[in-house]
Amino acid sequence: TLGISYATGPWTVGVAYLDDEVSTPGFSVDTTTWQTGGGYNLGSGVDIGLDLQMTNVDAGIAGDYDAQSAGLVLSVAF
Repeated sequence: TLGISYATGPWTVGVAYLDDEVSTPGFSVDTTTWQTGGGYNLGSGVDIGLDLQMTNVDAGIAGDYDAQSAGLVLSVAF
């Protein structure tokens, strides 16, 4: 896993990479994921953001597939 983020003023942006391999006798799964996102601080303890994630899974003889997801994030801390 590797990730980096940058914040300036109320804005934050970031990107992350994950490469994972799970192996058992006779079966293995390789997963590669990229995630990117950004956020904006609306005020004291309130943030809003958007995350995008792209994943590729290679499950050997079971096949492979791609998945994409997006999420709107609202964070409230007090």
